[in-house]
Amino acid sequence: MNNCSFIFIIFIIFNYLFHCLLAENNYYLISIRRSSNDKEYDKESVSTQIAINEMVNDIMNDIYEIIENHKETYALKDGSIDEKLNELEVSSKLKKRGNNEKNNSKIMKFHFASNNRPFKINKKNNNNNNNKKNNNNNNNNNNNNNNNNNNNNNNNIFKTNNKKIQNIVEYTPIKSELVKFICPVLNYYVIRAYLSDEVVKIIKKLPNVIHCKISKRTVAFRSINTMENNISSNKYYNSEDILNETKWKGLEIQENQFNNETLAYSHLSLISQGQYKYTENSNYTYDNNYYFPSTAGKGIDLYVIDSGLNINLHEADFDTYKNTPDERIITCDGRIENGEFNPVYKMEDCLIESLDDDEHGTLVSIAAIGKINGVAKKANLHMLATDYGDSDDLTALDYIKQHATPHKTVVNISRGCEYGVECYSQSIQNKITELINYGIIIIVSAGNTYESNCIGQIYTSCEGVIPIGAISNNYIYDLGMEDVYEPAIYTSYGECVDLFAPGTIRVSREGNNEILEMVSGTSFSSAITAGVVATIMSENSNIDYTFYLMKEKLIDLSLKDVIRDLDENTPNRFLNNGKKIVYQSSKSDVLLDEFSD
Repeated sequence: MNNCSFIFIIFIIFNYLFHCLLAENNYYLISIRRSSNDKEYDKESVSTQIAINEMVNDIMNDIYEIIENHKETYALKDGSIDEKLNELEVSSKLKKRGNNEKNNSKIMKFHFASNNRPFKINKKNNNNNNNKKNNNNNNNNNNNNNNNNNNNNNNNIFKTNNKKIQNIVEYTPIKSELVKFICPVLNYYVIRAYLSDEVVKIIKKLPNVIHCKISKRTVAFRSINTMENNISSNKYYNSEDILNETKWKGLEIQENQFNNETLAYSHLSLISQGQYKYTENSNYTYDNNYYFPSTAGKGIDLYVIDSGLNINLHEADFDTYKNTPDERIITCDGRIENGEFNPVYKMEDCLIESLDDDEHGTLVSIAAIGKINGVAKKANLHMLATDYGDSDDLTALDYIKQHATPHKTVVNISRGCEYGVECYSQSIQNKITELINYGIIIIVSAGNTYESNCIGQIYTSCEGVIPIGAISNNYIYDLGMEDVYEPAIYTSYGECVDLFAPGTIRVSREGNNEILEMVSGTSFSSAITAGVVATIMSENSNIDYTFYLMKEKLIDLSLKDVIRDLDENTPNRFLNNGKKIVYQSSKSDVLLDEFSD
């Protein structure tokens, strides 16, 4: 019996040590709700918003104190304390100094400062916070009339007691990396906190905490190739026929030379014609021109959530057409790291330097709005230079919610979960729901996993977004340009993927057609689609496009069943901007084919 007891004790100790050694500290997204009866935050009164802010701030103080009291649970495998907790030394001195400056009837708490949604908090506040939390927790769990009456009575009691204990709490501002505000989502508020496994268990039991999920990282969906080459010319078309087919108000044509080795500008020409069909021993060649409506995205804002913007990579693509009727905005609205927004005052500061792929956002922007290499050549660009955390994406989406113009805004997100990792976020889904209800269109890349990518993903699994896969326009074989109508070797697929678009862009110089860089990935098929969306919105400025209307429009315009060897559960649709007449180059201007659904 003694031996059994001894073995059992050893097992318990070993099990405890084993879990301690495996314990990890991580950032978590914590959702806090004052009451299930609250409306969406931005639809609440200012007084209710203030009450929510103060309640969340007080819970953040509780979480901060829990972290302080459980520092030992943050021990790393080598026995040292996690260096992220060094902040506690500074904050404890700040708190001690604050308490020394106050009499014993006052309590010092932190006001967690935030650039995301700054708010003021009274330096002197009422010490009924615990009562508020308990009352709000009752509201979350009990919604019958009796409970509501009791809560009203309790509120009256608190107001009476208020007179006796007024001005007992004083707040001191702190900029914390351990606990920070992110943004409101629907009727709750999301914060980020750095937690040990043991602290997570405590946080999940706090009143008003409805979710506590580990914060995940995302990745950009691109592969990289670079090349240089020169090209030779091609020109013919019938403008009147094109305008009759498309019903565009005006037509612009980017005349591009065609070279079957480099395929420069093919990401543009492919989306403005029907399916090209190879004819053996033909004297005709592929029409590489890009045909688009003359409105070209004018007056439409494209927000890009990505690594940042470096216009020096190819300045010609970021022409603002200054002092012309087509003058547009090219700007970096801000930089978002560790879940916090910071404004950018100089364009050279619009990069997340910690990211290896700092050109990704620039190339995505070029594909969407570039004057030379982009689709919506007159659209406005708003870059949100954003790190790869889900808290960063959430902050970016909330910024757009605050600043975007409904029915005149497109968002492109060319990132997602790391390969083999599920990183779905309910808070991201809820924020997307807010945005689509507000009239914002969101285009996302399907992913570069070359497998079905519709379950457990941060964006492709979300309702209210339009996921885009990629076709293989990076090279051609025996059938010439007809070869491109197949899934790119890297593209994700599945029933959630609404459309496919060219996945390879070649950033080329105007005039001599020198190719500066060639890049591939669903990052760019997504951006190309976002550009088409911008042109549709500007060309039909009288229509208030919603997610549902735009998705229907894109599907209606798309080329059906032209992609070979596509998974049978994946919709077979190829992006088209409305022009489906197919021209081919010859010595004379000839209309060879007309494609219609």
